[in-house]
Amino acid sequence: MKHTGQNYMINRKIKELADKNQKGYVEPEENAPSTPETPSTPDNPSTPDTPSTPDTPSTPDTPSTPDNPGQTEDPQTAPKSFAIKISDDKNVVVEGVTLKINDETIGVTDESGIAEVSLENGTYEITASKEGYDTRETQITVSSNVSQIAFKIYPEGQSPLETPEDPTYE
Repeated sequence: MKHTGQNYMINRKIKELADKNQKGYVEPEENAPSTPETPSTPDNPSTPDTPSTPDTPSTPDTPSTPDNPGQTEDPQTAPKSFAIKISDDKNVVVEGVTLKINDETIGVTDESGIAEVSLENGTYEITASKEGYDTRETQITVSSNVSQIAFKIYPEGQSPLETPEDPTYE
């Protein structure tokens, strides 16, 4: 059987399409409107032009977030949970002391005089206040080895004349 030029081209195109279809490729319809390429997702499997990457590993450029559980947080910048314990001049714990940094409340002490807080490593100016007590401002330093910071507040008008003692760290 003799192939004409046009028949040869048609047979070649049919073979080419058959090969593509065996690989899962679907030829777009000739008069179909063109659409922009869509990235591969579970609902939109990839084509040979769009490689599928269902579990792209995190990189150092991708910070850890709840949305990116593949990356661990940097211990130097990750928030550190610890306790702040407040007592009075007689070493009695004080409940209901509001703790603030830059006018933002970070905790309130419970019946044991403790507030659980979470801050990144660093130095902070903290304000402790409660009605009936002098407001106390003090500097605290948060580091990875601190589990509790304790300091005192004094009843109104009974603060020592000199600067109150520095916080203690455990």
